[in-house]
Amino acid sequence: MIISIHQPHYFLSFAQIKKIIESDKYVFFDDVQMPQGKSVVHRAKIKYENELKWLTITKSKNNKSNLICDINKASNEYIKQHKSIINNYYKNTPTRNWIVNLLEQTEKFETICEVNIFITKEILNYLEFKNIQFFRSSEILKNKTYDNTVNKIIDINKQLNATIYLTGDGPGSMRYMDEREFNKEGIKIKYFSFEHPFYKQSGIDFQKDLSIIDLLCNEGKNNAKNILLSC
Repeated sequence: MIISIHQPHYFLSFAQIKKIIESDKYVFFDDVQMPQGKSVVHRAKIKYENELKWLTITKSKNNKSNLICDINKASNEYIKQHKSIINNYYKNTPTRNWIVNLLEQTEKFETICEVNIFITKEILNYLEFKNIQFFRSSEILKNKTYDNTVNKIIDINKQLNATIYLTGDGPGSMRYMDEREFNKEGIKIKYFSFEHPFYKQSGIDFQKDLSIIDLLCNEGKNNAKNILLSC
C-alpha cells in the first residue's frame, strides 16, 4: 500500500499529478500552517508564448485559524479573472472549455483548500485515474497534537495501513525524513523520482513545473494521460 502526502495546491503541477498517480492513497496535508508569502497553495503558474503568468486566489483576512484547511477565499472574483486569462492564453486548445467549466464549479466552496481538493480530484477523474483513494489529514487526525511533523506523518501512514511512504527528495520533504522511525513501524521509504518530460508548449523555450493546466490545454486529454504514464 503506497501512501503519499502533500499540501493541497491550486491547479497543481505536472510533478504532483504524477506523484498522485503512483500512489494507492493520497493525503491532502491540510492541517498545517498556510505557507507565508507567494505559495502554490493559492497560486498556479501558466505560460503563453514566453510569458509566465500566476493565477492567484486572494486569501481572506477573516479566517478561523492559519491552517490551510481554514483559509477562506476573499471572494469569487478569481473565477472571472482566471477564466479570462485561460481563454486568452489557450485559444483553440483541446481542453480549455473543460478547465473553464471546472473553474466555474469552484464558486460554491468557501475555503481555498476545498477548491484545491475539488480541482485535483476532478482532474484525476477526467484523466481516468480512478483507483486512487483520497483523504484529508484534518479528518484522519482530528486535532491530535504531535511532538514533531515526522511523528504526524508516520501516524497518517499507520492509520492508512501504509507499507510504502512515497515522498520527495527535495529540501522541503527531506526535513521530515527519519527512515529509522518509519522502519520501526514497518513502513519503507520510497523517494519520488521524476524527470520532467517535454510536451507541446507555446513559445520558444520549454518551461518546466507549470500548472497541469498547461499540459491539459496544449496536449488534450488523451495525450496528457499518455505523457503522464510514460514519464
